[in-house]
Amino acid sequence: MTDSGSGATSRKGFIAAATALGAAIAVPSSPLQAAATPTPTPAPTASPPPSPASEAIARTMRRFDSSLTDEQLMEIARGIDDQNHYASFIRKRQPLHNGDEPAPEFEVR
Repeated sequence: MTDSGSGATSRKGFIAAATALGAAIAVPSSPLQAAATPTPTPAPTASPPPSPASEAIARTMRRFDSSLTDEQLMEIARGIDDQNHYASFIRKRQPLHNGDEPAPEFEVR
C-alpha cells in the first residue's frame, strides 16, 4: 500500500483499527448495561413427524450403514420430507411440458 510516512493508513493499521472497533461494539460499556439487556433464548420448535414414505426410504439407508441410530434415521427422513416440499414448490412455479428438453451441454475446448 503506502509507506507509513505519507499519513495514509497501512494495511496493518487498518486491520488493527477494524478489530478494535469490532471489539468495542461487541463488549458492553458497563456491567449494568450487560445485565439490563438480556438476550432472549429461542424456543425450541417441534418439527412435524416425517411422512411414512420418507421413513421407509430412510430405513433403506441401513443397507449402506448398519450403525445408523433411529434418531439419525428420523433426521434423514425429515431431510427427505424437506427436499420433497422444496421440489413440489419448484414444480408448481416452473411446470415442465411435453416438449421441454434438458439443457444442452456446452463445452469449450
